[in-house]
Amino acid sequence: MKKSILTILFSIYLSFNIIGLIPALTNPKTYKQGIYSLSDFNISKNNTYSIRNSSKTNDIRVLIFDENYLLLQNVSLPKNTLDIDTTLPLKPEYSLVVIGNGELTITPKQS
Repeated sequence: MKKSILTILFSIYLSFNIIGLIPALTNPKTYKQGIYSLSDFNISKNNTYSIRNSSKTNDIRVLIFDENYLLLQNVSLPKNTLDIDTTLPLKPEYSLVVIGNGELTITPKQS
């Protein structure tokens, strides 16, 4: 009886520790100046995302193009900005252009 209770308690302890590690594994990547396909980001279709310039010294501009290379959104991010929500849902077939020496971070929007 004592062994089964200890086993259950130990299992619960481990499960809570594993759940606590999940956010650490999903840390957002940073992207520097360049052209990216949104399929590289493994985004969910039609989900909205927050973008941030995490650079402390450089501004950046973010351009989002659709599959026909038509400009959908143009966002200027000053240095060290807080999260800014993209105004349109992103799709994997869209392209993203980062201009400037800052660092772009993309995270799913918290609902």
